[in-house]
Amino acid sequence: MLTVWFLLIINMSLGEVVVFKSYETNSRLEKDNLHIDRQIVLQNVGDNPIIPGELHFKLHEISKDKKVASEVSNLGARNDLNAELKTRKVETKEETDLVLSIWEPVLPKFTYKVFLSYDLKFSPKGVLFYEIKVPIEETTIPIKDNKQSLYLPAKYHVTYAPDAKVTTVQQGSEKFRVVTWENREDMIVEYSVLPLPKMGIRAVNVFWIVVIIILLVSTFFIHKKLRKG
Repeated sequence: MLTVWFLLIINMSLGEVVVFKSYETNSRLEKDNLHIDRQIVLQNVGDNPIIPGELHFKLHEISKDKKVASEVSNLGARNDLNAELKTRKVETKEETDLVLSIWEPVLPKFTYKVFLSYDLKFSPKGVLFYEIKVPIEETTIPIKDNKQSLYLPAKYHVTYAPDAKVTTVQQGSEKFRVVTWENREDMIVEYSVLPLPKMGIRAVNVFWIVVIIILLVSTFFIHKKLRKG
């Protein structure tokens, strides 16, 4: 009977009885990667005890209009008792599946807190302006409260981040620009070493428009001066 009960609770549809009560992610820019620290609270909203089993977090990026697997390293997880949880990584050409195993029972209405961390390969492109597109992440478990924060060194200025709040914080001896979204899936940030304000459009476009206008005006006056001469 114990074996039957065990199999039944594992095979329940987690999408119906489990939710992420909270899903908080802090991403920190570190040279050529993003370090991800995630705190998630899993809640049993059903009427029976469950064992979550394997939880899947699938990551991909868009390159040339095609799905490409995100490069992930240093994957690790633990619970709020600091016990290490088993993790593994399944990679294909189109996505990277981060698998987290929880083999402890969760009673009805109770929660289970998890701390997940990993490094995500990131190569900034640009000269004066850089852009980060936070990789798309998919999970079959409903998320009730999703908060995403991106930490950038304070030497950078956020010039474009739709529907995001930007603050400056001090952590120890370091200062950061923090970009925060609430319950948003498409997260894009443009940042620059230039001391420009956050705009409603990409600053790189404004920059090149201004440069072109200056060149056209300069050419006009030079041409006018030469005609007079």
